[in-house]
Amino acid sequence: MQKPAYKVKIGSETFDSTTSSEILSILIDCDINIPLDVFSILFKPGDKAAAMKKGDEVAIELGYEGALAKVFTGTVDAVEPKVSGTAVKGYSAAAAFAWLKIHQVYEKQTSGAIVKDLAQRAKIKVKTAEDGISFPMYVVDDSKSTYEHMKELAGLNGFDLYMTTDGQVVFKKYASKTPRPFKYGRDILRSVVQELTPPT
Repeated sequence: MQKPAYKVKIGSETFDSTTSSEILSILIDCDINIPLDVFSILFKPGDKAAAMKKGDEVAIELGYEGALAKVFTGTVDAVEPKVSGTAVKGYSAAAAFAWLKIHQVYEKQTSGAIVKDLAQRAKIKVKTAEDGISFPMYVVDDSKSTYEHMKELAGLNGFDLYMTTDGQVVFKKYASKTPRPFKYGRDILRSVVQELTPPT
């Protein structure tokens, strides 16, 4: 039987489920359609959690003993004392896009080149940025965040825009692959269907 496991690095501290029991819960919320992925980790009362601070780098690996995969990288945004311990919360690297607003005019640039420049300004690495549409002129202004401008470029091109688990930008056309089968009780423990009724 496979045993769930984790490895969490925050700042200079590393917490491994095989050697420590300081973490009570780990919550990660990721979505391709929203700019910010978030995490929340609840620690037992102790000096290590209390010493963590805003801006500390975070890397989270989840899986089973002997088979962990990195699922999140980002930074701490808040350290909150709780009755049962200390909650450490934060965002993925996409926060730099969500909060950055700039003025810039691009001449004779492809969509991919614009995305690369915006990523560089936000100090975020780019894993893939396909060229897409070329523009004689494209204006980025501070009426919207950098993320919103990049999302609009993705929509104009029919591209996906998302962050990898190691904090890099992907801007490319969707490519279908062989579906991966998921088994209830092994891969999926709970499912929820939410249907939104459009306004009439």
